[in-house]
Amino acid sequence: MFAVLNYGSYDLWQNYHKVTFDGPNRIIRVNDGVTELNIKSDIYSDWKEWVITRADNAYWLPACRAIGGDPTVAGETAGDIYFLQNGWKLYIDLTKVKVTGVLFSDDFDSAYFDFNGVIQFPAQVSSLVSGITSSSGGGTTPQDVWTYSDRSLTQAVSASAPTTAEIAQAVWEYLTRTLTESSGTSPQEIWSYSSRTLTTTEAPSASATAAAVWNAANTSYNTAGTMGGLLNEVDYIQKQIWVNLDAASNGDGGQATPYDNINDAIDKAETDGIDIINLIGDITLNRNFKNFTLRGIGLPEVNLNGQNVKNSKFQNVRIKGTYQEGSGVIVQESILQNGAYLEGFFENCALAGDLICQDTATVLLKDCVSNIPGTARPTISMNAGGTSLLSVRGYNGGLTIKDCNSASDRVTVEMNPGSLTFDSSCTNGIMVARGVGKFVDNTAGASVTNETVNQSITDDVENSVSAVQATVNTINTNLTTVDGLVRTVDTVVDGIATDLAIVDTNVDTINTNVDTINTNVDTINTNLNTANANINTIDGKIDVIDTNVDEIETIVRDIDVTDLNSLSSSIAAVQSSVDAIDTTTLSSNIAATQASLSAQNAVIQSSINTAYGVVVGNSNKLDTIDQNVDDIESTTNQIYSTQLNQGNTQSSMNAKLIELWRLAGLDATNITDITDTSITFGDVTITISAPDNNTTRLTRS
Repeated sequence: MFAVLNYGSYDLWQNYHKVTFDGPNRIIRVNDGVTELNIKSDIYSDWKEWVITRADNAYWLPACRAIGGDPTVAGETAGDIYFLQNGWKLYIDLTKVKVTGVLFSDDFDSAYFDFNGVIQFPAQVSSLVSGITSSSGGGTTPQDVWTYSDRSLTQAVSASAPTTAEIAQAVWEYLTRTLTESSGTSPQEIWSYSSRTLTTTEAPSASATAAAVWNAANTSYNTAGTMGGLLNEVDYIQKQIWVNLDAASNGDGGQATPYDNINDAIDKAETDGIDIINLIGDITLNRNFKNFTLRGIGLPEVNLNGQNVKNSKFQNVRIKGTYQEGSGVIVQESILQNGAYLEGFFENCALAGDLICQDTATVLLKDCVSNIPGTARPTISMNAGGTSLLSVRGYNGGLTIKDCNSASDRVTVEMNPGSLTFDSSCTNGIMVARGVGKFVDNTAGASVTNETVNQSITDDVENSVSAVQATVNTINTNLTTVDGLVRTVDTVVDGIATDLAIVDTNVDTINTNVDTINTNVDTINTNLNTANANINTIDGKIDVIDTNVDEIETIVRDIDVTDLNSLSSSIAAVQSSVDAIDTTTLSSNIAATQASLSAQNAVIQSSINTAYGVVVGNSNKLDTIDQNVDDIESTTNQIYSTQLNQGNTQSSMNAKLIELWRLAGLDATNITDITDTSITFGDVTITISAPDNNTTRLTRS
């Protein structure tokens, strides 16, 4: 809402003032952070400053008026009282801001409102007025005297009464005015007292006295600190005239009573030496307009219409038309309409069409812009039938320069950035293009200097920078990702270290187990050695058996009936040898070996199996021994049968045979069913050749 107040200087205004003026809404707003407010300096004086800060501010009806301030005694003045008028309001938080001074409203019951627009009623502060001093201690006061309604002068004026000029002099310069009255005197008594004399002639009328006061030359009453001195200061305040073509009636050029036409304003300005005219409404000049400042309100259109506008300034208007003596013309913050002519200085203006430099003109455009949207653009003609000098500095937007066709034509265009074309109608003169933007040279003979930086190049650079930035951003993102991965790897490595520690512990455990296995292997080896020793013992016993068998063989060869007793002894010896084999111990050792082997790791299973195979082999040898015993039994049976055939008695032979059979641990209940023809034990095989009932031959191989 406040962006329009000071055209971009709102923050600057706030830095140096306690209030902000909102013209469109007629609000005086106390700025944030303000804790003390002086009505005279912070409201009244700042409002006057605000009015002249910019032309638009003066458009709004006056916000404030004041009474008082008149000189009294000893350099004192009457107290000031201020009134907000024309619907203006003061927005303030009375709980936070201390107010000094008296402020009322012409339009509302109070001048004070909170920030929601709700009326406030602060405590009333009297404005002390020093102006009349009473010498009495009581009774009638000067106020009573001067406000008494029924007062008349009835006596003739004495000759010594002051003249009207003297009265005026006394009014303007006399600082102390005192009425002396006795205690208890009433206003009626004072005004009707018969012996008072002012002059010897008739006293001047009130109108004559007023005329004498107001018509006195102000230069005659210019004493500092007096009302006359104050009025003389008014001459140093810059004056302005107001024109509103929409006014209901013609006024006197004041802000509240503006003229309704431009000519009355020009007349007033020329007569009174006023150089500022504020304009509301479109005009076409029909007379010279020299050495004025025309301030537009609401961007009115001003058609210069070929008039002489020497040294004039135009602000906030829409300019069109030709003009004379334009070298000193200044146009600011305005729109240059289609068909407008150029000469002078143009600042912060918008180009709205095809413009033409006046013949022999020197033109400077500073910080101007195109006012045409889209692909269309404004043009500036260097004047096809004349010559001109054109400087365009800090231009934004599209622009085409035409008709540079004279050798004395000079043009410089500086883009910031923009799109510039030198037209094919440019056939002579010197042309310079500078700045950042797109430049097209279509000239046909003019001397062109191209000092532009192509926008596409800067775009490429910006794109490259953007790409580099994107790459940097990607790298930063990747670095963040890598950092996260490194942290993850660190975590994994820490886990591996923990696992390695566990592995070390497990290896130690394995080593301990291996040591245990080695101990068990040693035990197994010991048991195997014991088994081998037992096997060796068995082998020895087998050797003994072989020996015994050999002896049996020998015996068998030479046996006869008479040697049966010896045979029995031999069989008994064989039986003893067989009995001497400690099969219980051997079985126990084998079981122990098997138990030890089954408790060990699978890695040494093959060794255990090998050892077990050796044991099993030994068992097979025992089986062979048993088989040999069976063969012995069979052979013995044959021998026994043979001997029976030789005449031994059956009962005697049976007894011996059964005894031998039993000694061998064999079943002796069915001797005749024995049909074995050979006995093999160790490397010895005993064969019964062609057995029959009469002869038996045992052969050893």
